[in-house]
Amino acid sequence: MQSVAKLLLTALMVVGLGACVGSGLEKAQHTSPTGDEFTQSLYKYYMQRSEHEYGYGNYESSDYFADRAIEAANGVAAAPEDPSHWSVPADVAQEASAGHQRLVAAMDGVGDVKGPGRELAPDAAARAQVMLECWLEEASEGTFPDHTAYCKENFFAALEEVEVAIAPEEMVMMVEEAEAVEFLVYFDLNDASIRPDQQATMDVVIAAANAAPDRPLLIVGHTDTSGSIDYNQALSERRAISVISQMLEGGVDRSRITSEAVGQTQPLVDTGDGVVDQANRVAVITLGP
Repeated sequence: MQSVAKLLLTALMVVGLGACVGSGLEKAQHTSPTGDEFTQSLYKYYMQRSEHEYGYGNYESSDYFADRAIEAANGVAAAPEDPSHWSVPADVAQEASAGHQRLVAAMDGVGDVKGPGRELAPDAAARAQVMLECWLEEASEGTFPDHTAYCKENFFAALEEVEVAIAPEEMVMMVEEAEAVEFLVYFDLNDASIRPDQQATMDVVIAAANAAPDRPLLIVGHTDTSGSIDYNQALSERRAISVISQMLEGGVDRSRITSEAVGQTQPLVDTGDGVVDQANRVAVITLGP
């Protein structure tokens, strides 16, 4: 009887502990957001992620985002989570760290230059912060590559909105103060022309490059994995050339620019072969130290 009682007690304890995990969402749902537009937007986007994770039965991650939502609801403008705090693949850590550096520069500033991103683009800044943490959370699990790609793509899209909203002179100063800075320019399927919605990113890159004339630039053209290897190799070369051509038109010295075309051999998101994926139809521009 004593053994049975112990088993029942253990079962009750496990059930009780299980009931605690995932309870953060309900608590966050009963929290009324306060603060400025930025923290209220943070609350909204963190809640979306908490609800998403809860729907997939990932209660620990749901609680993480719920806790962040409650923090934002209380008017706390918490900083974006540092990628080094997450256990993610090395390539993700490197790319996310570069993006994190850009986001912090836009929101908090670098050195004596203050980043007005929270004030000039509060919704986009909040979305970028949450999508960065979404990207890291999904990458740390590695269960749904399409979810990881979604968060990553939306992070960089929101980040670019913030950077464009900042006065060009201030953005250039922040880029000058930072170490290597990475920009992503996305392309349409089977196309190598600069899209109109990517022009703002190119404008920031050119302005930053011209303001730091001694810093080298590396352009790497990528494709997704749909189509043949030979076709994608040539397509990635054309994408790199498109970026270089526009930079030359903007006054950037050609001698500073190094380029590579890697086709489908080095996808930013590992999708497997034969996959049409916007996240991999990209040119990566790195302004070096």
